[in-house]
Amino acid sequence: MTVEWDGGVLVSTEEERVCFDPQRRGEEFDRIFISHSHGDHTAAFSNKARKYSTLDTRRIFEARSGIKVENFNTAKYNRAVRVGSLEVIPRNAGHMLGSTQFEIHTPEETIVYTGDINCVNTLTTKAAKPIDCDILIMETTYGEPAFLFPRREEVYVDITKWIVNEIKNRKIPTFEVYTVGKAQEIVALINHFTELPVVVSPTISRVNKVHIESGVELQYIGVESCEGKDVLNGGNCCYVVPTRSRQDLPKNAARATATGWSIRFRPRNHMGFPLSSHADFNQLISYVKEAKPSIVYTCFGRSEILSHYVEKKTGIKSLPLKNKTDLYSSKRKRKNSDIRTNVERMLDFVVMPGFVYKKKWMINKLTSFGVSPQVAQRVLDHMEKKGIISYDEELTGYRLT
Repeated sequence: MTVEWDGGVLVSTEEERVCFDPQRRGEEFDRIFISHSHGDHTAAFSNKARKYSTLDTRRIFEARSGIKVENFNTAKYNRAVRVGSLEVIPRNAGHMLGSTQFEIHTPEETIVYTGDINCVNTLTTKAAKPIDCDILIMETTYGEPAFLFPRREEVYVDITKWIVNEIKNRKIPTFEVYTVGKAQEIVALINHFTELPVVVSPTISRVNKVHIESGVELQYIGVESCEGKDVLNGGNCCYVVPTRSRQDLPKNAARATATGWSIRFRPRNHMGFPLSSHADFNQLISYVKEAKPSIVYTCFGRSEILSHYVEKKTGIKSLPLKNKTDLYSSKRKRKNSDIRTNVERMLDFVVMPGFVYKKKWMINKLTSFGVSPQVAQRVLDHMEKKGIISYDEELTGYRLT
């Protein structure tokens, strides 16, 4: 089994080539998994290969692009998809509606590809949770220490105060934001903290409809409707349009963006709010610490920088996935062999079902073969993940399962 970058995150076995978020159409892959419906992750939706995502991700893509997805398979949260010797489990990523982390079980180890993640709750999403793994493949959009976001509730308050002030000045608060994810959070914020009507562009209106059908409460008016035009002309409202929109803005528009980039780059003639649907630097480092991988590969963003800080702050080896060489694959194969060897050694001693073998005793047995205590613990963790043994906290030991 190998993990590499091939225009996307590629996991290969002797039988299958499975790619996650390919940046090209990816006809050559056996299976494709798509983490969410932002445009930089959805190139493969346009091809004929067998592909998987959540239903929300597919429906948002179709609403935004107008392209009908073919050869589609629904991936449901927490339900495994079997692909040859691999088992792929979609998990919530917290980035937007339908966004997914992928937990990939192989015969030897567990891989997690985070996709784009957000580790705090928002008005429209639940926070992503770290997943224990052997190999972590992580996005790095804001993977440097300069990107530390304020508490989300504080940003919500700042946006609300700005809206109220611009309304008092007879302006129309106009948000130029991403069509998918951010637009819906801004609409929800205005609904929650004010009584102002919200007018949205046609594309955002279509994406909003998908959110409502999936249980997200949003109140808005499409600008293409007679009511939308009347409300916008009346002026006592908010307006939400796509970033770099060619849509005509009202002459009295007070323009704002909402993006994590506002921490470092303030837009001209705009108000910038640091509201991001990505994890910031601290969230990314915390995720690594909780996931406890043996190695971290970085991709999609500030890969070199985050890899440096992962090693500095956690002591875990890290490198950009694009920089990975075949040397690691061969090392990993040897390490997998070592894991299997030590599992076999352990099973020579742990033979009685129902009997509790003390954790300290099991670690000592493995260290007698020259294995470090850290590696011995990793072998026990591996055996527990694979369901070979289970841990009894009260008796501080393991049983055969």
